[in-house]
Amino acid sequence: MQLITDEYRRLNEQLHEDNKKYGMSGHKYVKDVLRLAQQLRSQDILDYGCGKSTLAQNIPFNIKQYDPAITKYKALPEPADLVVCTDVLEHIEPDLIDNVLSHIKSMTKKAAYLVANTNPAVKKLADGRNAHVLLRSPKWWCEKMFEYFHPISFMDNGGNVVFVVQSKELANGQEAKEANGKVDEGSKTSGSEGSKDDYRNELGVGGKNSDFLVM
Repeated sequence: MQLITDEYRRLNEQLHEDNKKYGMSGHKYVKDVLRLAQQLRSQDILDYGCGKSTLAQNIPFNIKQYDPAITKYKALPEPADLVVCTDVLEHIEPDLIDNVLSHIKSMTKKAAYLVANTNPAVKKLADGRNAHVLLRSPKWWCEKMFEYFHPISFMDNGGNVVFVVQSKELANGQEAKEANGKVDEGSKTSGSEGSKDDYRNELGVGGKNSDFLVM
């Protein structure tokens, strides 16, 4: 499964080298990631599209990292309980977004925290294109995400769309267990030890702008 073309990989490698601020946003999401990890009762995290590792540098335990444009992290990763992919999806080549989301799904053992930017980037690639090669609306991202994942929560903050999701297979398995009375009322989950509302409340995204979108 192709996740990035060779030419686009080279362009991103060059941008990483030329612009020291490129790929530096991961640290902004530390609080949310740690809250989700606590909800999942797991330290098994994969930063998918880790850039210059600022998320890992601010997490108090070791996490997995993957980025095809960073030599140190270009090896394909192993699955993790929590997959984090922030400020990455808008950089994916449009023809390959389905491959990438399918790959993220295959890496997600319990839940994923996904953030896509919906505004043009300040930075440009060496070929003149805006660094955000996949600019789409929040509605488009919702529809695309829900092709691959089961939604737990959603927030549109006017520039980023933020999703907490889990694999549909895991969600269906949980629902089947609950229907058969095999899960205690206090541990009915969508991939965590808490409820769907627990995710929204813990992440601070339980307001009117973060309810599931009805398509």
